[in-house]
Formats: sequence, C-alpha cells, structure tokens
Amino acid sequence: MKRLGWLVLVLASASCDALSYEASLFPTGENARNCVISPGVCSADQLCDPVKKICVSGGGKCVTSPDCVMSSGPVCSEGMCKPCDSTVMATGDKQCNDWSTGRKEPILKNVCIAGTCMECRVSTDCKRPGLTVCDQGKNTCVGCTEDNQCPVSQICKKDDSVLATNDSASNIGDCVAPDAVAYVNKNSGSCSDTATDAGTSTKPFCQIQKAISTGKSYIRVQAGNDYDPILVGSAQRVIIYGPGKDMASILSAKVTGGARLTLQDIGVKAAGTSPATTPLLQCDLGAYLTVRRAILSGGTIPTSQGGIIANQCPRVIVERTKISNINGNGLYITGGSDHFVVNNAIIGSGANSPGFKAGLRIGAGINSGTFAFNTLTNNLEGVFCETSAVAITDSIVQGNTANLNGCTNMARVVTTGANIDTSPGADPKVTSDSAAVGDKATANQLVKEDYYGNMRPQGGGYDIGFHEYK
Repeated sequence: MKRLGWLVLVLASASCDALSYEASLFPTGENARNCVISPGVCSADQLCDPVKKICVSGGGKCVTSPDCVMSSGPVCSEGMCKPCDSTVMATGDKQCNDWSTGRKEPILKNVCIAGTCMECRVSTDCKRPGLTVCDQGKNTCVGCTEDNQCPVSQICKKDDSVLATNDSASNIGDCVAPDAVAYVNKNSGSCSDTATDAGTSTKPFCQIQKAISTGKSYIRVQAGNDYDPILVGSAQRVIIYGPGKDMASILSAKVTGGARLTLQDIGVKAAGTSPATTPLLQCDLGAYLTVRRAILSGGTIPTSQGGIIANQCPRVIVERTKISNINGNGLYITGGSDHFVVNNAIIGSGANSPGFKAGLRIGAGINSGTFAFNTLTNNLEGVFCETSAVAITDSIVQGNTANLNGCTNMARVVTTGANIDTSPGADPKVTSDSAAVGDKATANQLVKEDYYGNMRPQGGGYDIGFHEYK
C-alpha cells in the first residue's frame, strides 16, 4: 500500500506539472496568458494565431487551409501555406472563402487579390452594417461619408438625420439601397398616384405626400415646380432630396408626433399671395427637423406667417439655407438641445408683423446648440434672444431695423462695417474690405464649408458670416 500511495502521488504531481507546462507553452483562448494578450509566449520560430489564440509553426506548415494563419498564405498545399490563386478569380475567391469561414475569421476575407485574401474588391462585397463602401486602396470595408460614394441611390446615411424609420445608429455609414427610394416628378407624363407600380424613376409619383404614404423613408424629387403641402407624423422618418433648391418647391411642410423630416436641395414657399396662416416649415410634439441647402421664401411680398417654427422639438438642424421675405419670424426655436444652425442667410423677415418678430429668434427652454456663421440683414429684428443658454457666434447681424434684442451671450458678432449687399432679397456676400473677413472667426471643426459650398477656411482662418471670402 505504501508503494501504491507513492505511485498515486507521483502521477498526481506529474499531471499538475503537465497542465502547468501546457498552459505556459500552448496558451489557449481561455488562458489569460494566451498569445494575443501576451505575444511573448510564442518562440522565435512561431506565430500567434489571432483567431485560435495559440502559437503555431512559423514555417507555414499545415494539414488543412484553416491551419494557415496569414491571409497572404491561405491555401494549404503539400503541407505548406501558399498564396491564393490570383489568375482565376472564382478559384481564388473560393479558396479565400473556405479559408476565412473555416478559421471563423471575425471579418470575412473572401476575395483573392494579388495572392492575399482581402475583405473586398468592390463595394458590393461589403455586407457589414455601417461599412458598405470598399476602400480600394486597402481593400477593406468602410462607412460612406459622401452621397457620391453610393452607387445608384446616391444617398449615404451620413448621420442620424438620414437614417430610415427602422434604422439604428449602427446603420450610419450605410449606402441606401436603390429599391429603398421612392421617386416623385409631377412634370413626368408617366407619373401616377394610383398605379400599384408607381414610385420608380421611370414611373414616379405625382405628389410627395403619396410617396410618404408608402412608408419608404427616402424620397427623391426629380423635377417639378410647386408640390402640395406635406405632413409627416406617426414616428416616421422621411428624407426628401430635391433636384436643386431653385428647381422645385414644397408649399409648406409639417412634422409632428415624434417623426423626423429632412429636406435637402429643395425650396419651400408660401401657397398663395394672401398671408398664409401657417409657417413654411413647422415642427412640434417631439419631432425632429433637418433642413440643408434649401431656400424658404414668403414670396414677392412677405406672406408666410413664419419661416421655420420649431416648438419643443428635441433637435433642429438648419445648414446652408436662405430664408427670405417672411411675414413673421424667419427661424424661431423653443426648447430642445444640441441645435445646429450654421451657414444661413436670413433676409427680410418680420415685416408687417406686430410684436417681436426676428430673422432668428432663440426662444426659451433651449439647453444647448450651435448658432454660428450666419448672416442676418433687412429683418425687423436681427436676432431676438429669450435665453442666454446658447451663444450667437461668428455671425453678421447688420442692416436690420434693430440688430440685437435681449442677446447677451455673443462672440465675434459684426453689427457694422460688414460691407454686404443689403438690397432686398440679395445674397449678402462680403467684400475684401469687410470687417468680417481676415480670419476673424473661430475655427470650428464641425463647419467645413460656407453657404456656397466653399471650403472653410480659404486662408489661415475662418471668416465671419455665411460667406467665406476668397
């Protein structure tokens, strides 16, 4: 019995030693000392397999292709890891797919390029949410950042203002699929609001509201003059792309009930010669509104009772937009936070209106926001502030009946010497002798261009107002 007990003790000690030895030389993914976390555990003639997290032969020896660690040698042939076949695309791609799926690579690398397995050859190879564009310099999938990166639809989900109704933040960077777009063109002889197959580029809807009723989030207006007023509600997200801000208009729009509306490259104007009873754009009841590269006009004489009126909307974005001839406040926001009002021209608003009516009226209850690089002239009030929670910065407020009312939180606001064209309706561009030019504004990394699309800055720094002088 004594000899047997000694044998059991020896076997137990050997077993512990073996486990300890295996853990130090052959680390596994469960072991904190695996080679991904501690690269030094692999010897000089070994490589760390980043998927299996174990040390393998550095000589490229293999039994099957998944034994190969390097994407530059994904094919096991005659016991050695070799490049994929670049001479026959189908063969090489299959070799990469077998290698990548067999190894359970975290990113599928199933195209063969110059003997190496890569993620993509073209953008259609990219399937991961938010990474739908192929960077052909690196052959990896990245998120789109510009509309022209997206084939056919020409729509990139650049930020949350252009996400579809059922999207999440993970879809930012996706290209919009061509069949997700509804087309509208009232001037087309083939347009229809009743046909079951309407809404394509060759057979568009006649009116924008009909396209909205389909439930699609993306609407492209191809041409047309004035479209009927629209309403977006029921938490729907609608993004309308126009043919150009001077080429088509909507006769007012309202977004309500937690919905989200984005307008880009389209006009909005009053529906008639007598004073309209509603604003051109109205946002309320927790809805979101984004307006980019648009023109809002009250007509030859101010007719609309407000340009953009946002009451208790969580966020409003207005960029590179011109608001003119409004019989009321040009842009009036109350409540919400993180508003972004940049690179806009607001002209000729507030006329014939009783009380305080301004080009830009910053109402009570706003928690945060950026109000910068705007030009306001020929308004009854330039800027009317009901809160000091946000600042007016880097803007021209000149030539109004009263430039500033109640505004105390300001920085780099030019009220005289801007040398802008103040004739009614004109674009108030600055000139070389303007007090707004000469790199006097503060650099803002969120602002990369001016109203006209000129890159900011043109010189060593930014110019004040909506125009970056060349």
